[in-house]
Amino acid sequence: MQSNSKTFNGDQWVRVEVLLLAASLIVHCVNGEEVLRYNRPQLDPIGGAAEGQLLKNGSISLQAESRPIDFRKVEIINLGNMPRTLQDYKKWFKN
Repeated sequence: MQSNSKTFNGDQWVRVEVLLLAASLIVHCVNGEEVLRYNRPQLDPIGGAAEGQLLKNGSISLQAESRPIDFRKVEIINLGNMPRTLQDYKKWFKN
């Protein structure tokens, strides 16, 4: 799978966001720009099956490729548990 993200050299903070919608869609954004999107994420097929089992749950992993990395802040928001009124949203997102 190819990503169109550029490489960031030197010491700088990079904002990464990932939208994960159960077994249907995953979108990766770097500094607000979409760099990778895929549909129907699944495990490798086994036993000669044409498709693997759809990913419906699992763990979240953070990694770097070939270089040390620091994480300043990691947040996970379960959109299924988001409040339903505008006033309640303000508690989740602060400017």
